[in-house]
Amino acid sequence: MSEHLRRAEATFLQQYSDWLQMVQESMVQVTGFYREGFEDNGDRLLDSTTRESSLFSSQTVTMAYLFGQEEEWRQDLEAFEQATEEVRSLIKAETMSSEEKMRYVASVYMPVLERWKLRVTALARK
Repeated sequence: MSEHLRRAEATFLQQYSDWLQMVQESMVQVTGFYREGFEDNGDRLLDSTTRESSLFSSQTVTMAYLFGQEEEWRQDLEAFEQATEEVRSLIKAETMSSEEKMRYVASVYMPVLERWKLRVTALARK
């Protein structure tokens, strides 16, 4: 691999890791909004934050190259994508209370996000 390609890969991984950190911080704010009863604000922040995840789909060449080579990495990426789609669907369905949304984001989505973020951050530091 050329030095230029190595630098580009490292830059991408660092920026992606930073984006995942921003998503994680936003989810903390989302759960706070839900806890405080500001459901609309929580819904909007969740939607705007998770909507961008489609840019990093496992179907893109970059993501397939970086994370598709090892089965465990690919599975973790797909788990993150699935969790993101599920949380977006549940919020849009408008069938959950603020408390239920808060619990779902905190206990289901955030652990998957954290696991994926740790993997990406570790790879970015190599």
